[in-house]
Amino acid sequence: GDVIAGQIVALLVHQRRAPVDTRERLLSALTPAPGRIVLATCHRVELYTTLPDGADLGMLVGELGVAPGDRDAVQVAVGQPAVAHLFRVAAGLDSAVAGEPQSLRQVRAAYLASTGVDPALARLFERALHVGRRVRRESGLNSERSVGSLAVDALVAALDTPEHAVVLVVGAGEMGKLAVRALSRRVGTVLVANRDADRAREVAAANGATALALADGPPALLDADAVISAADTRGAILGRAVLEARIAARGPLPLVDIAVPRSVDEDARS
Repeated sequence: GDVIAGQIVALLVHQRRAPVDTRERLLSALTPAPGRIVLATCHRVELYTTLPDGADLGMLVGELGVAPGDRDAVQVAVGQPAVAHLFRVAAGLDSAVAGEPQSLRQVRAAYLASTGVDPALARLFERALHVGRRVRRESGLNSERSVGSLAVDALVAALDTPEHAVVLVVGAGEMGKLAVRALSRRVGTVLVANRDADRAREVAAANGATALALADGPPALLDADAVISAADTRGAILGRAVLEARIAARGPLPLVDIAVPRSVDEDARS
């Protein structure tokens, strides 16, 4: 592999280069650890670190456990290209919706969750957060749209009478909250199921929705006309038996899964 001397390195996996199957596998390899910052979102898995003089990039990818068949999906950026890429991400320039605010919050959360990072890497993330705020403030590139609102658009388009529809949102994190907010203005009833019941109640109360415990998600499917899933439940809620029962009882179910890893169980997707 290429030998480098003491620089910031970014391993980048984006939906442009890697299907969701590959990104799910790489989530298990590009994991947080002391000295690393991992940014994992709907569209990307990115690992930032610093390497000592003479480090071998190919060896780094191998040590992380990236399978040989997945290595072509991993783009490696070193030095200035790594810095420029993180600035673009923080500014919302590398997002599905240009200027969306979630990317800046995701970069901040990834940085705050890290431990033992090199001071140069810490300064890079602090600078990226500054750049992201400045670009939005000075350029006017600031959108209220998000992956969550795009999911709502797709779902509403599949409903014959949205104003009378009952929609279940699984997950009350950042994307789930945005989906609930957008749905509350466009459909009849919104149900939100979340692992943290207090969080579900908070999001529901702010948007005129009904909060459910995550365990109540499968029974609620029988009442739902459509579903958006934005939680890492990996089939615990949207499994084959539950979905088959819902479809047998009421017919086709529009469902948008924006979680990575996907929340619809593999044997239920068909």
